[in-house]
Amino acid sequence: MNLLETEKRVGYVAALETNYINTTDMCLELFFWPVTEANSLYRPSILVLAVTEETNKLELARSTGYELEMWNRLFAKLPNGIYKVTVEARRSDSGKSGMSIDDVVVQPCVSFGKTHPKCLKITQYFVVCNFHANHLSFS
Repeated sequence: MNLLETEKRVGYVAALETNYINTTDMCLELFFWPVTEANSLYRPSILVLAVTEETNKLELARSTGYELEMWNRLFAKLPNGIYKVTVEARRSDSGKSGMSIDDVVVQPCVSFGKTHPKCLKITQYFVVCNFHANHLSFS
């Protein structure tokens, strides 16, 4: 998913959503690269939600909006049960902004390894990785 950097459509939300799946003992991992004007107070953000069949939304993880312009890792433990998983990317409310999202993976939590040595765990769900874009290859 890619929200191209632009001044148009401020506050625009793009969403990626699964079908209803059994999320018991499952986790989600994704990488995102926010882009914004250097002097902007408003930043693009990302949100991970679990949606019940009754369309109740449960927020699982959220970026702070102050991530660096590099690949950032977002990780979320999914609730047990049957849910849709939604990833929402939102442009900032003013100025130029955009975001790229890559490597969205939903799989059993035990399948995720340790955090890469170039990554720093900020919160339970948020990890910052100090990679340069041309040194990583995503499939």
